[in-house]
Amino acid sequence: MAAVWFVVSLVAAAGTLPDSATSTAAGTPIPTNLGPGVSFLEQHHPSAIWAEYSLSRLLSFDSGDTLAIAEYGGPVGFLSREQQVETALDPSWVFVAGDPRIASFLAACRTHGVTYTEATGGGLVLYTNLSGPLEPVDVFSGVEARTS
Repeated sequence: MAAVWFVVSLVAAAGTLPDSATSTAAGTPIPTNLGPGVSFLEQHHPSAIWAEYSLSRLLSFDSGDTLAIAEYGGPVGFLSREQQVETALDPSWVFVAGDPRIASFLAACRTHGVTYTEATGGGLVLYTNLSGPLEPVDVFSGVEARTS
């Protein structure tokens, strides 16, 4: 019984378990309160969103799984969401503000002639209204491009 209380005390002291993934794989800190980021995304009504693995999971959790969001750079957790984004005509992309991977995304947009609308809020950067399809394999290589 003492062990259970010890674990509960650790979780209470450290915050909720979803807050435990505090940075992206590139080391960019993820905001500890994603509520403003979720509100920001909901205001822009993206039909589908690509996001880095850690960010994707936290956004899904904080939105109550209301966002059609799929992850790259890690194992697929929710296959139906992944397929929804993979088959969308123009999925948006979201990054944590300051993420160095934004440069790779912008370079891929230039290479493929894809235009977009950029919006920022809640510690996030959203690229939406893409003029053409862009998937993780078009932007990244290796593990970063992994979507399954």
